[in-house]
Amino acid sequence: RNTSAEEAKATLLEAADRICTFATVHDLLARERGEFVALRELVQQLAQVVTKQAQGEGKQVHYTVIGPEARLSSKQASALAPALHELLRNACEHAFGVGEEGTVTVRIQQEDAHWCVEVADDGKGFDPSAVNGTTLGLTIARNLVEQDLGGMMDIRSTAGQGTIVRLRFPR
Repeated sequence: RNTSAEEAKATLLEAADRICTFATVHDLLARERGEFVALRELVQQLAQVVTKQAQGEGKQVHYTVIGPEARLSSKQASALAPALHELLRNACEHAFGVGEEGTVTVRIQQEDAHWCVEVADDGKGFDPSAVNGTTLGLTIARNLVEQDLGGMMDIRSTAGQGTIVRLRFPR
């Protein structure tokens, strides 16, 4: 009631985006007819959505997915999808300005009994200590990875050289 129509619209669109991440997981589970989700396909679908949104904002953001196919349980996929969406969205929203072009790379690696997923951009970078714990989206992503997946999230960024967010969780 106390917000402008534009603020309300932006808030509702953001909420719809988050809901769509769960719909993506549900859709992949339905197609697989089982208890597992293909991680590469999940990443590709989420990345397509956020890069299309970035294009609508006047940014030319491309994405690549590198690494082996991984199969996640429905529980893992349900926790990882909103965290990945948040990281991909942050990269598209904050790493690149209007009229800029850039790349977001998602790297999937297997390390012993863990999966490692890195979301890296070649954008403007930032000081992670300046926002650590103060942004709702990153806090939600960190909580999902640490509490729901039993993993860890690490953020490395350098001004002018991009950002890498690394998620590591048990397979």
